[in-house]
Amino acid sequence: MQNNINAIWKIASSQIQLKISDKNFKVWFSKIKLISIDGNVATISCPNAFTSDFIQSNYLITTQQAISNAFGENVELAFTINKDNSVANNIDFPIFEESTKEVEIKKNNDSNLNPKYTMDNFVVGQSNRIAHAAALAIIQNPGQVYNPFFIYGGVGLGKTHLMQAIGNSLAKTNNANVLYISSEAFLNELVDAIQRGKTDNSRKKYRERDVLIIDDIQFISGKQRTQEEFFHIFNTLQQANKQIILASDRPPKDIQNLEERLVSRFEGGMVADIEMPDEETRLAILKKKCEEKNFLIDEDIIKLIADGNASNIRELEGLLTKLIANQNIAGKTLNKEEAAKIIGVSFKKKTRRLKPQDVINIICERFGVSQKEIKGQKRTSSIVLPRQVAMYILRTELNLSLIEVANIIRRKDHTTVIHAVDKIENMISTNTELKHQINEIKDNLR
Repeated sequence: MQNNINAIWKIASSQIQLKISDKNFKVWFSKIKLISIDGNVATISCPNAFTSDFIQSNYLITTQQAISNAFGENVELAFTINKDNSVANNIDFPIFEESTKEVEIKKNNDSNLNPKYTMDNFVVGQSNRIAHAAALAIIQNPGQVYNPFFIYGGVGLGKTHLMQAIGNSLAKTNNANVLYISSEAFLNELVDAIQRGKTDNSRKKYRERDVLIIDDIQFISGKQRTQEEFFHIFNTLQQANKQIILASDRPPKDIQNLEERLVSRFEGGMVADIEMPDEETRLAILKKKCEEKNFLIDEDIIKLIADGNASNIRELEGLLTKLIANQNIAGKTLNKEEAAKIIGVSFKKKTRRLKPQDVINIICERFGVSQKEIKGQKRTSSIVLPRQVAMYILRTELNLSLIEVANIIRRKDHTTVIHAVDKIENMISTNTELKHQINEIKDNLR
């Protein structure tokens, strides 16, 4: 039974890790474990009351859903403190202990880079070829070409991997002083420095770097003082030919409330997008992951995962991890039918790959408009809504690029597509009727 509990926790942990940052996962989940499931109550052991309270306040639903999914039934959570853990009983000890080796590494390397992200294990495909080529050029000549390097794309498509791989390469081959930081941490540090009147010290920390990498830079949107401080840091680094690498979920000109001078500087280097990988690249990614995990799996099952419901690379990896854990529980190699059930797909019903015309046809039928009207210039509400729904579904269901969607609907540029997707996402959060319509369209397409 304990082996099953451990396997369930391994699956649940992998799902939790997909939903929170690596740093938060390491801090809050590295020392907790699932110790039992009695009926519908899953008991989690925590090293101390502080950890237990924090998880219940911040990650209760995430943890509950992950364990329920891994267990196969809905569970309620109970928390217990590990009384054998000295951390729980002695407040003089640090809440989270670190090994001597970990402390030593931190002293020698404050880059925040994850060594698992390398150029060698970054799988290249049509969806990221330009970004990858730019990364190689930067590694050869940092600060001189493509500076800044601005990567944009959806969640879980490899932006963080590529940025950190550049940083790891430069730290290793050039002995570069690299800093990778999330925009959240960057914002918090700057806000704290501004409040304490220590902005000079904060600027110095970043100016001393040879390579500055900031993830999710879109979150400085609307924060005027932060943008001003970052503008000075950016200028100093760029003038000194220090490499700047930024990532966002959208291109610079589409980040609202971003100062024009920053938009101009972000676009002054190299702007490259990363899209959802095509089937061939998804297969290559999964095979690479299997090699890394020394996991033998049938080619048909890899294709099953690649063709499943995952909307990004992170979810693909999550499905593979779930499959590996379930195979370990079963103690035997899973067949295609068993694998399909575990990852929640039906290979029998999958007959052909969806085409953009399928989307156009069904939307025209549902909304009572013609294809000519969908692709035309009329802006009456009865036509604008189905046109925006078409762009939304082409983008989210078929994983087409912004430019591809714009071309299909005959729009002049991709900003119209971004607006349409944002508009529909906002509408379905409050308009249950529209949400129902769109879900029915998706079901019919599938």
